[in-house]
Amino acid sequence: MLRGLAFLTFVSSVPAIIMCPTQRFFGGINKLCSAFCFAVGALGVIFEKPSKNVQLMSFFAPKAIEIVFNLVKEKALIQDRFWHKYAAVIISASAIGLQASR
Repeated sequence: MLRGLAFLTFVSSVPAIIMCPTQRFFGGINKLCSAFCFAVGALGVIFEKPSKNVQLMSFFAPKAIEIVFNLVKEKALIQDRFWHKYAAVIISASAIGLQASR
């Protein structure tokens, strides 16, 4: 129970706490600063049991894939097509399936 509490506390509070001090290094609160803070917050995985990594990945992997798809569209690296959201769902489901099969 304490591991779960430490994990949730670390993951939810650390990004918000370190956002203010680190914004000076990134020239304000921007996407790079946010990505850094949330990456540090993601280190809260060290508090969880390794057996729960599959559950955590099945939660975080689809969101990460969605963020990558949105970034690529925002930067206009690809043209927006109607099937992209379906492709993101298929890739996310594949990531969940790969994690669950291990």
